[in-house]
Amino acid sequence: MAMMVFGVILVSEGLLQFTCLISGKASSVLISGGSNVPHMIKDPELGYRPNPARPEHDRKGFRNLFVPEEVDIVALGDSQTYGTGVPPESVWPQQLAKLSDLTAYNMAYAGYGPTHSYILLDEAIALHPKLVIEAFYAGNDLYDSYCHVYYRDQLTWLKSAEEASQRQIREAEEDERLDKRISRLWSVAYPPRNTSSPKDQTTSHTIVRQWFSAHSRLYGLLRAVRRIIRRALTVHDKQEADRRWESQKQYARERKQYCYVYEDDQFRTILTPDYRLKALDHEDPRILEGKNISFNAIEALRERTQAENIGFIVLLIPTKELVFKELVLRHPERMSSELQELIEKEETFWAETKEFLDRHSINWLDALPALRQCLQEGNQPYQMTQDGHPSAVGHEAIAKTVLAGIRNAGIKLKR
Repeated sequence: MAMMVFGVILVSEGLLQFTCLISGKASSVLISGGSNVPHMIKDPELGYRPNPARPEHDRKGFRNLFVPEEVDIVALGDSQTYGTGVPPESVWPQQLAKLSDLTAYNMAYAGYGPTHSYILLDEAIALHPKLVIEAFYAGNDLYDSYCHVYYRDQLTWLKSAEEASQRQIREAEEDERLDKRISRLWSVAYPPRNTSSPKDQTTSHTIVRQWFSAHSRLYGLLRAVRRIIRRALTVHDKQEADRRWESQKQYARERKQYCYVYEDDQFRTILTPDYRLKALDHEDPRILEGKNISFNAIEALRERTQAENIGFIVLLIPTKELVFKELVLRHPERMSSELQELIEKEETFWAETKEFLDRHSINWLDALPALRQCLQEGNQPYQMTQDGHPSAVGHEAIAKTVLAGIRNAGIKLKR
């Protein structure tokens, strides 16, 4: 009996190994390390890129089933487009493909900004797209673009040439590095992740598990099934959702200087205005430099795509705080000064962004109206925690915005 079971396991493993060799889709699901596999790997130009060995990543490391020979649309951006917190099929590029007869490839990743997109553009062009979409996020793209140029020493031609600006930047950096400042604020506003054991603790059990995770496709299949079950339980277990909410709310209320708890009969979530404000504070010369770098990188993206006869659109993605503005204003007495200032600065930032894009004849789409429409219809487009990433509902709203924009502009994408 034991030999029969062992034989079935060997045959199953062999069939799965062969399937991975001939199917990119199967490979992306089954050739997947577990949580012990790093989420990113080093890259000389990007700084880092997603790890192809992770679950749900293709051979280039991006969050797709496979790498196509050619595609209609390539989406560039950060974690708002990568799809942190939702299954890959729920992310807006994939939902866009489902809503249309178009194909879409997602090249976004957490911490990327317009400068990273510019570096990735050669890889995007190699897929022969008809349209490239740059998803521009107000929450941290200015900060990420600044850090990429100044700390990674990439695309230095995007730096301001004005000595006065450079002097102000140096003085601000001497006071406190921007990356350390943002990281410090993030660590206060967001609960620490649960770590069940020290990272440096290695046992024979973990060594064996790591080996099977890296080499066994049957092990990968079991992991994929477990992920599906966990997602289903997370979606449908209201009691667990309520428990998580109470825990998150307690954490936020203990840090009310940094967090804003919103809760009514329909919606509940936690806003982090102080953290977002620092990443959008144009009084900080580094954030102002990050804005100029981002704008110039976007213009360079348009010029490159135009030279290749590829369409180009900038998708404007707001912060969760701005999306919830109208609901928060129902209780003006609870409005914190940080949240009010953030909303004012972000609205000013988007007005400047649209003016810049219009002046340079760059097509753009605004996701804000569709995300607010979700709230008006009683659907929550964001996670209920401090997480500022859209839920599956939010991604669907963004996908519909993009599809409507493509159709209204009369962009022809089919070959």
